[in-house]
Amino acid sequence: MLDIEELSDVWWRRVTKKAKNKPLPVIMLQTRTLSTALDILGSIQNIPFEKLSMSLYFYCHDVGMKEFTRAYESQIELAGANPEKFIAGLHQFYNKMAITIHKENLYDNFFEFYYRCVKLRLQNENQNIDSTISTAYQNLLVQQMEYMRPNKFDFRTFIAGRKTTGELLTREDPFPTFDMPVYEFRSAVEQGKKISDPEEYLYELFRKAGYNIHNASDHLRIVAQDKLHTTTCCTLLPFINEYTYDMLPQTIYNADSYIIHRVKVNIDLSELRRALKHRKRTLPTNGVRITFSGAEIFSELLLKEILYDNSIYMLYRLTSINGDICGVYETRDGFFYGIFKASEAHGYLEERMESMILYLYATQVLGGEYQLSDINQHVMIEGCDTLSAVGYGQGGKLRNVYDGAPHARNGDYETAEASIQGYIRKLPAGQKASDEARSLAESLGYDLEPNETYVRPFIRQVFRLKERTK
Repeated sequence: MLDIEELSDVWWRRVTKKAKNKPLPVIMLQTRTLSTALDILGSIQNIPFEKLSMSLYFYCHDVGMKEFTRAYESQIELAGANPEKFIAGLHQFYNKMAITIHKENLYDNFFEFYYRCVKLRLQNENQNIDSTISTAYQNLLVQQMEYMRPNKFDFRTFIAGRKTTGELLTREDPFPTFDMPVYEFRSAVEQGKKISDPEEYLYELFRKAGYNIHNASDHLRIVAQDKLHTTTCCTLLPFINEYTYDMLPQTIYNADSYIIHRVKVNIDLSELRRALKHRKRTLPTNGVRITFSGAEIFSELLLKEILYDNSIYMLYRLTSINGDICGVYETRDGFFYGIFKASEAHGYLEERMESMILYLYATQVLGGEYQLSDINQHVMIEGCDTLSAVGYGQGGKLRNVYDGAPHARNGDYETAEASIQGYIRKLPAGQKASDEARSLAESLGYDLEPNETYVRPFIRQVFRLKERTK
């Protein structure tokens, strides 16, 4: 049987020994990859290799995208067959994959691939797929993104999306050096440093690095926050561009406090999902901001729609007293991604979250029985007797929320056209929508009135980097 603790000690000693001749950023990247490898080995160590291979086969078959599945599948299989070889070669594997993704411009493909993996893991409809293996697979992909940054050694940032002009979007990592105190602790132990109270010594290293950690509970809280923030941002990658960048968490959610347990929604969720497949209108160009009064635990909800892969996806960001809760809803198949979905301890909260978010979305795109003014009748918050909400449509020209200003005066840029999104428009008296417009609207989940048409995803002038001549 594989002894993970012994294997971990052996490899940490090797890394510590090699670290003497390497720059700190290189050490950080390799130790993070080592941690990923050990986590994967720990999670699959009790799974027979035959079951591992079978589960991987069905998982990768359901995900599709063979240009990626075969490569990462081989790494999980290698972990099961030869742990030492898996650990030794993972850093090089990540480097090779990052080079391929960059050279062949496969960033969007990889983002979609990761999203598909998350969706399949959470839906878990195939009984042949072991959830432990799908989780290990997802962890393998998260570390790959460390190697895909414009500067892979800039640990202050992580990839957050991609502009319509092609450049990668990044944002600051709220926990850029969280793993370094552990590395320093292990290094001190390997060098024979006398430590009277190892636990307190480790916490002291964390505090020196800027993390307010005094006990195991503090440490676990930040680990949970870091994991939740990373998973959310990675899952939203396919849908984040310069116009949806504000749909990412603006403040870190406190994973220790699940305030959704105070919320109850008396809406039939299955009926709500069904109704949202036949929407009456689109959201305004820049979304809708819904502000709450009397909610106490919530202040506002931002909703935006984006056309992706010939489907409409609704992005949401709910601002709460414990931080931002973000996710995405697929209008075509009804898949809802939220932060509680994968939690065994708090999974029951996901339905409450989904019901509330989708009800508020329905008030903006359905109307009829779904009215924002009736929120107090459908959404109950413990301790709140006067809940009300107001929606502010954010129309006008599509706003760049990433850098705010065009690059018109930069000689490195040139104008180009980009397809953004369509919308429903009223027709003059006597006119009717073409069969093509109605067919397109229906495919995207919109029910047109006789005097309405659906305007195809519109073309907008954007700025793209000029191709450099050799």
